Amino acid sequence: MADLQRYDELREAQRKANTALLKALLDGAKGRAMIFAGARALKYKVIDDTIAFPDEEATDRLYEFLLYEPRANGSVWAESVLESENEFLPLEREVVRATVDGRVSLYEIRRVNRPESTILVQDLLDEGPDIEIVDRGLSRTASPDGIVFGRVVTVGELRFFSGASVTFGRGEKTLLLSQLAKLNKVRNDTLFRRKRFALFMELEKYSSIRTLYEL
Repeated sequence: MADLQRYDELREAQRKANTALLKALLDGAKGRAMIFAGARALKYKVIDDTIAFPDEEATDRLYEFLLYEPRANGSVWAESVLESENEFLPLEREVVRATVDGRVSLYEIRRVNRPESTILVQDLLDEGPDIEIVDRGLSRTASPDGIVFGRVVTVGELRFFSGASVTFGRGEKTLLLSQLAKLNKVRNDTLFRRKRFALFMELEKYSSIRTLYEL
């Protein structure tokens, strides 16, 4: 049985840490420039000083991209702030570091256990064993034959999606894997990771499933 109390503690630490990371990002003209550049990278419309988000979830996905995907110089904002700030509590630091190190991939859902808020998934890009994911939001709406693009965070023995995941139907599996295969031609790791995130945000428009997640 999943340790939901521990999961809730980690989620709360994640929310507080992300709030502090975003506060640091929003401070000053440089941060604003990063936000607009990130929005353009995800193909959101930027008109003057306004970002036209396509939906409510797009804001969270932009923040995930800015905080945890590498910048053009290869550094990760969350990691940089963590090294320079002392205001984070130990558990918040642990969650941020685990998120930076999280595994971003395509995960095929094998089984959904709604009473326990867990999902059993298989990493489609790795031949390892199935992984049990704890996620109160996604477990309520996930289809047993869905596919999730997201970042799996591991803290101790508990694993959960970082938040801004995208869910697809199994019928879209071939499209997802073929598009990712094209992207594998990009040899620069930083550029690949940025393009991969942007690709799946773009592919969401073809998804037959609306995602419900926690950030």
